[in-house]
Formats: sequence, structure tokens, C-alpha cells
Amino acid sequence: MNGQSPVLQKKRKDILDMLSAAVDAVQPSQVIKDLFRGSQLVFASESIDLASFDNVYIVGFGKASVGMAQAVCDAVTITKGM
Repeated sequence: MNGQSPVLQKKRKDILDMLSAAVDAVQPSQVIKDLFRGSQLVFASESIDLASFDNVYIVGFGKASVGMAQAVCDAVTITKGM
């Protein structure tokens, strides 16, 4: 019986939760959001506070660029973008 027992239902839910978390983790907008702490762009080796710049420009291209650009715009004020 496909997923009829409580044990199989629990395993199915766990697998679907893991799959959902994996897909969410590679969403372009989420990848960019995870790089920001407030207005700071945080890398392993350094942090850059984008609020300390008078102008911030964003340039993007490709299918993922819209979600990535939105994540940046949510974190800091963008002067212009393309």
C-alpha cells in the first residue's frame, strides 16, 4: 500500500521536506539573500557595507538575474540598474 501506513506517511513527508529545502536553497534570490546581513554583503573572507557607498549600480543578465536583482534591491538602495 503506497503511503497508507503512518510510518510510510512520515517517511514520505520527510523526503518531501528535504526535497523542498534543497530546491529552496538553490533559488537565485535565496542565494543572494543569504549573502546579506542588513546592507552588508558578507563573504567568507570579507564584508562590504554597501550603505557606505554614495551610489550602487546593479547589472544583470540571464534567467536568474531578476530574482537576484530583487534580492539586492530588498537589501540596499540601488542608484540605477540594467
